[in-house]
Amino acid sequence: ESQIQRTPLFIQCRLQTMRAFSLIFFHCLLAGAQAVGMTHSEFSSLLSSEADGMISSLSISEADTTWTSVSTLAWENAEKSEVSSPFIVCESSGTSGYDRRQKLLELFPFDSSSILAQYPIYNKSDKTCYHLMAPASYARGVDSSSTVIQAMAPVMKIRRGTIENAGIAVSASMKDVKVSVQFGPGIDAKEASPLMLERLQLVDTSLVHAYVEEAYPYSGMELSVDEPSAIFKALTIPDDQISNHSVNFVLPEGVNVRDDCLAVVGAIAAQPEVISVELGLLVH
Repeated sequence: ESQIQRTPLFIQCRLQTMRAFSLIFFHCLLAGAQAVGMTHSEFSSLLSSEADGMISSLSISEADTTWTSVSTLAWENAEKSEVSSPFIVCESSGTSGYDRRQKLLELFPFDSSSILAQYPIYNKSDKTCYHLMAPASYARGVDSSSTVIQAMAPVMKIRRGTIENAGIAVSASMKDVKVSVQFGPGIDAKEASPLMLERLQLVDTSLVHAYVEEAYPYSGMELSVDEPSAIFKALTIPDDQISNHSVNFVLPEGVNVRDDCLAVVGAIAAQPEVISVELGLLVH
């Protein structure tokens, strides 16, 4: 087998950098608390993410400050986007999940280019929560004291256990390692996934650097990523790995380094169509 030619690229994802980064963006919390949305504990009660494991090494104040900066950057990136972005939206008014869904449909009507997921990710007596695709400019203007809107950062989309699974897959020399991706409501995976693959195959070193920093902000780890262009150009999507709302990207056989896998996961998580990413093994 031919080996992918590699040139080491060292990408630093240090906690110290994120602390400074937090100070830069912390003023945005004061300017718009509602836009920042949920605390980490509130988010983790809805969805698991790699932030859950990474955050355990931080103090409560460090974790809260860093989570705030990550959330604020997610809002900023969404507002720069020319397409709808992924959010988690929770409604606490009303006496039933049905009432809350109707309230959210009123707040995010179809003519605002907003699409609420068909099924909730959380539905209990205190609140009901959904995935939402919406223009950030519209979501920012929603005024409702009973509604919480959380812009989704890449780290929030990466399911907990992905970093560990990347290490296991590489150490066990597994073949056909897949990156399982779920798209936001209203997005047809069969149409969106080929376009996203084209974008990923064009990424350069600096863009991969930015993706990795956003995807793993809490880790404090050094992520050593080999030549990204070869890795991303070798990504494939088998025809039998696409459904209506999800797709499995298959990593190239020559990728045998954990950090290469995680760089691909981080880049996919940064795409605006995506709401969930995790690693798995294809079953033939």
